[in-house]
Amino acid sequence: MINATPVVLALIAVNVAVHAIRLLLPAQWSDIAATLGGFSAPWFVATVMGMQPDYIIFQLLSPLTYAFLHADLLHLTINMAFLLAFGTAIERRLGRLRFVALIMLASMSRRLRGFVQQVEQLTVKSATQRLASFLEKLVGVDEGSDEFELPLDKMLIAGRLGMQPETLSRALLKLRSIGVATEGHKVSIKDVAALHAINDDEK
Repeated sequence: MINATPVVLALIAVNVAVHAIRLLLPAQWSDIAATLGGFSAPWFVATVMGMQPDYIIFQLLSPLTYAFLHADLLHLTINMAFLLAFGTAIERRLGRLRFVALIMLASMSRRLRGFVQQVEQLTVKSATQRLASFLEKLVGVDEGSDEFELPLDKMLIAGRLGMQPETLSRALLKLRSIGVATEGHKVSIKDVAALHAINDDEK
């Protein structure tokens, strides 16, 4: 039996509690956490509270909280199993403070990788491609048709994707050619496979 340290047990408890809270939240709020900001907890909390998500304090805090939200139960289970199996030995080798610092550094490095990928999207992909990538994260099937609600106002989505609201509207018009239609916050997609392929086809 693994004799886990209090720090490891506390980290596991926080991660499980945060995931449980997210499961209890309305679906729209959970979608915000799952699809935007790289699972950024401060970004998510700011949006739910009706605050400006791009406010600098939330951006500064997001690298430190990045490790506490997970995509799904499988993601959480695998991460916590590794933490339970190896965390105690690493903490005893490094010491409590260094171990916590290592956890924070790992979280910040993963968040930095997400920032780099976001910058790459902004500089390499067109507005239509960025919007298609965003919608891909919201669809629930790999092929066929699908319908869902946008988790955020279109103005906030435009800001998150690095474009003006009018550019977002033009990108939506371009996506109509592959069967993407919007009515308010409702989005319907006739051919999900075509949406997946647009990043390769769009120049």
